Order: sequence, then C-alpha cells, then structure tokens
Amino acid sequence: MALRNALYPSGPRREYFNRQGFIAEALPTQHNPRLASQQGVFVFNAAEDRTFEESLALMMGGVNGPWYKRFRIPSGALSAIERELFQLNVHDLSLFPDTEGLAGFVRQKLRLHW
Repeated sequence: MALRNALYPSGPRREYFNRQGFIAEALPTQHNPRLASQQGVFVFNAAEDRTFEESLALMMGGVNGPWYKRFRIPSGALSAIERELFQLNVHDLSLFPDTEGLAGFVRQKLRLHW
C-alpha cells in the first residue's frame, strides 16, 4: 500500500522520483517457473519522466567506478555464441522448463547439430 501511494502519479514523491531516479524490484504474485529457472527478477522504472537507463544512472550517481557493463554483440557472432551456450547447458529447455521450452530445445538441437 505504501509503495502504491508513493507511485501514484499525483503523490508527493513522484517529483522526487523523477528528479532522483527510481528503479525497484517487482515480485510476481505467484511462482513463475521460467523466472525461477532463469534466476531473474522483474524491475520497473517509477520515474515516469525518464528512461530506464536515465533513472538507473541517477540512482547510481554516488557509486564510484563502473557499476554495469553493456555488451554489443555483432550479429555475425550470434551462431557461435549460441553453440557455446548450448554446450554450457544454456538452451531453450533450461531457460523455459515447460513443453514450449522442450519443443524449442528439440528445434535448437536439430538446428545446431544437423
């Protein structure tokens, strides 16, 4: 309730969030097998006047040194990276532990090995 009140567009903290940036974790209301297998987390940007990256940069302004790394992968390297990830057991089925993931795994295995 307190978070909802703080994020309400006319709430007193909205201007502060827009000025300072505000990125927060959003927990799912029920178990999500895909999120669990990927060891992921949902995050949202509550600074509506800023992009996600702008809001995050404002929040991290006092941190010294590099605090994140962006990777730009050339499209020509995608196939080789996919093969290496597959060998490391990172594939459709390990990321999506359901029937859709199994189907994707079979397609991926056929594509990579034949």
